[in-house]
Amino acid sequence: MITYHTFPSTKTDVPDTTVTSTNELSNGRNVSGFDTKANQTVNWYGIEFSIPAYYDVLDKRSTDIWKSYYPEKEEYYASILFQSQDFAGTDGDFNSQMPSIVKDTINGEYFKNTKIEKSEKLSIAGLPGWTITFSRADTDGDGVVSTGRYSFAYNMNTGKIVTISCTFDSNDQSKYDYFGDYLKVLETAKLLVEPLNSNAINITNSTDFAAIMSLKDPGDPLVQAFAEAHKGDVVEFDGCVGLILPHTGMKTRFDVLLVGGDYNENKGSGAYFSFIDKNFYDMKVLGADTVTKGMDFHITGKIKEYNEEGKFIEIDPISLEAR
Repeated sequence: MITYHTFPSTKTDVPDTTVTSTNELSNGRNVSGFDTKANQTVNWYGIEFSIPAYYDVLDKRSTDIWKSYYPEKEEYYASILFQSQDFAGTDGDFNSQMPSIVKDTINGEYFKNTKIEKSEKLSIAGLPGWTITFSRADTDGDGVVSTGRYSFAYNMNTGKIVTISCTFDSNDQSKYDYFGDYLKVLETAKLLVEPLNSNAINITNSTDFAAIMSLKDPGDPLVQAFAEAHKGDVVEFDGCVGLILPHTGMKTRFDVLLVGGDYNENKGSGAYFSFIDKNFYDMKVLGADTVTKGMDFHITGKIKEYNEEGKFIEIDPISLEAR
């Protein structure tokens, strides 16, 4: 079973890798078992995966931090494994640490006797991540060679690094294209739209939040008091983009001013919120391919702090759903 190590915060270069054709690693397997009508669905910490029906047995030892499926047929030696680990931080924190995470993973115990065939960036359900393709030679003298692919991404909605891996070995008698199907599993993964935090603060369940969202002066002391009392809590509201500007010295990272209600350039009320130093992917945009001034969204974010100079509440994005 693959396990994580404690991830260091020091940024390092991603190790050089050997690139081998994944077609060579598949050993002539050319039958796809991926069929969305027959597949089973696995919801794993905020991401919905569709996996081939030939993974029809759930390992009885599965827990809430790892879950493994494998084929029932005795001559099929393959598995697909889901894992998770807590990560405290924003998407930016994760992205800055990703090189260290990759290096630590490759240097870990699981990859000790493996050859890294390919190591590269990828996206899972729109979340930036990484994938490692590897092979493991015969180490027990039984002639069995294993091949696998290991991928991960960070879902800030659930505070989890989500990992999915696929392995098969040379004993396998099927013709299933495990790697091809695995790529389809990743490509069709969906980020769950519904907030997984059922305790998100909104104007219906919090009179304090409703009060600051109806203020005439966004700089009212009540806004700062609310932010300090609810630091780390999740808020959600219907709002709009009041202003978006490039973050200082950046071309693809932005500071975004968010205001409650539908956009109206001549009218506005309530507390101001902001995303600071975020790119498009950081904002977890759903239902739109851009973010510009005047767009209306259902906004969900985690309160980071109150900015006294700008008189706004800085939040880390959980989702920005077009409406």
